[in-house]
Amino acid sequence: MGFFLTEVASTSVAAVILLWLLIGAGSLFARLLRFPGYAEEGFLERTGTALLCGVACLPVLLDLAGRLGASAMGGLAVLLALAGTPALFRRPGLELRHWPSILGIVIWCVADIAFLVDWPNGSGLAHGYFVIDYVKHASATWSIASTGTPPWNPAAFDPQGHAAYYYFFYTLTAVVSLIGSHLGIEARHAAYAASPCMGLALFALVYAIWKRVAIHEIGDRAEAGPKAGVLILVFLFATGLDLLPNLFVMAISDGKVMLADPESWNTQVTSWLSNVLWVPHHLAALCAAMTGFMALAGDGASVRRAPSWRGVLLASLAFASMAGLSVYIAIGGALTAMVWIVVLVASRRLPFALRVGAAGSLSLGFAAPWLSTLAVRFGQPGAPPIAFAVRAFEMTDAIVKDEPSRSLTRLAFLPLSYGIEFGIFALGAWVFWQRVGRKGWSGDLRAILLIATVMSFAVGSFLYSTISNNDLGWRIMLFAQLATLIWTLSAVRAKFFTSLRLRAAAFVCIGLAYLFDAYTLFELRRNPEQTNLQRSILPDEIASWRWLDARLPAASVVQERPNVIRATSYGLYGHFPQAIADRENARLYGASQELIDRRMRSISPIFSDAHLSYDQVRAIAAAYKVDALVVSANDPVFRDPRSWVQATLPEYANQNVKVFVFNQKSYDK
Repeated sequence: MGFFLTEVASTSVAAVILLWLLIGAGSLFARLLRFPGYAEEGFLERTGTALLCGVACLPVLLDLAGRLGASAMGGLAVLLALAGTPALFRRPGLELRHWPSILGIVIWCVADIAFLVDWPNGSGLAHGYFVIDYVKHASATWSIASTGTPPWNPAAFDPQGHAAYYYFFYTLTAVVSLIGSHLGIEARHAAYAASPCMGLALFALVYAIWKRVAIHEIGDRAEAGPKAGVLILVFLFATGLDLLPNLFVMAISDGKVMLADPESWNTQVTSWLSNVLWVPHHLAALCAAMTGFMALAGDGASVRRAPSWRGVLLASLAFASMAGLSVYIAIGGALTAMVWIVVLVASRRLPFALRVGAAGSLSLGFAAPWLSTLAVRFGQPGAPPIAFAVRAFEMTDAIVKDEPSRSLTRLAFLPLSYGIEFGIFALGAWVFWQRVGRKGWSGDLRAILLIATVMSFAVGSFLYSTISNNDLGWRIMLFAQLATLIWTLSAVRAKFFTSLRLRAAAFVCIGLAYLFDAYTLFELRRNPEQTNLQRSILPDEIASWRWLDARLPAASVVQERPNVIRATSYGLYGHFPQAIADRENARLYGASQELIDRRMRSISPIFSDAHLSYDQVRAIAAAYKVDALVVSANDPVFRDPRSWVQATLPEYANQNVKVFVFNQKSYDK
């Protein structure tokens, strides 16, 4: 329990630091670059807008500063936050009526953090299933904190190379880990802290857009209905009808199949809650994209005067950050901007179109140093990173496997697939458009929401990413999810659900969504993929990584057993690159498949082949410049009496882990 409480406390401090950096710097950006409406907002609205502007503008600036080193990156973040913080407390300031909201924010942050960190159990420490993504978040964080930007690949280290990856989000968490290092904050704490912070940013984004588009005022009873904040919370915790296919899978398997990630029954449209918990960097990219669009569109549903050039600069920073926060969100954002320019030109609003184009061009300039590191990936042999295919529907794919029948079947079932995935939001969007018609796209932000939704469905239905999973198909749908959320909120607030049948359908959809959320949280925390042995040895693994931290330089290469999918301990508890960690993250960071396969073949036998001698192990380690090996009770050679592990004296050992150091200069740190 002591470890759990320490993790919660350290991550909570990291969240406070991250929020301060984002809100403080964002306040400066919003004031100097005149974000529309910022000067007239009250305290909480002003803070939410500052948070959005910080998420939108800070990452790309940190990438540029990070090229001078990690210290320059940290110094810039602190300087911007200090400069912008005083403006937050101008009048109207914090009032008594704000304290319930602040209490709710604290409760949300602590609950989110407590859910993510390792839990104690009877035998050791239990990971949540989220660990398969947080090892990537944490390893990118300490890689950047060690060397600045661009980072090296921590999962397939090459001292001459860099990670070809959208890493901007981890500049934020890296700065948090640097600032908080003397407070016991490690990279994993900073990574965990990103989740509650992006949950708050998502709420601020929905509120800001809903207020600006004012779609609910189209209805006849705009003043009626629940308070905006309460309504947003209700629907942010809702999702689709995913519970039904999960129950179907359990039924046809007689209860033997329960998905570790219940969203994985299909090419997912990920719930807002799962997005916050799993992939806060993609949400940050969505916030950056929409903040840029708000800066260009201005306040209200329609703006006749083109945005100021300060707004263009803010939007360009936001779009540059968007690209480095998530390539997949950037594809949707870029397509939306291009179509919007065409609409503006067709409407004879040439000054508007000029400024939107200028923002896009400037953003390419700001992101150019990062784009140059990403470009090397496209020159690698193998399949292209994006390919054509009709969006998969797993239930029919299990039956129809031959082409073109499979693609035609997928196409026929697309409406059903999206209907299940969107649930209440599909119903709310249908009701909304039935009532408002053309008024739904009158005005810039309304038009942007519609364009972004069309782009989401066009790309998400017929393109997919090949690097790992279908992240393009999953993440680009965030634009459509945001728009359908806004439309559903507007339909409810304007009381468009007039009939008893519609209201009953809405309550059933929301009820199923909340039950699915509860089931998902249970399964993700239960994490059946972590064995009892892995739980029992985890405390000893953590102790061994702490021992290494105290003795080896940060640039040392420390190798644990490579994992077929994703290794975890090196990224969460260590701060050292691996010659090869796994197949998934090594490729995500930009390593070629040939390099990964070669290193896996060479290094894996160290941990599995009892016939290797110590001299052979040393030779393999020397070939890949490995300074130390971490061997645990989860590795076949650990207890095998014939293995090199049993015949060699380790530099460090506990009940379940042995550490062997080869580079004595590193060991003598």
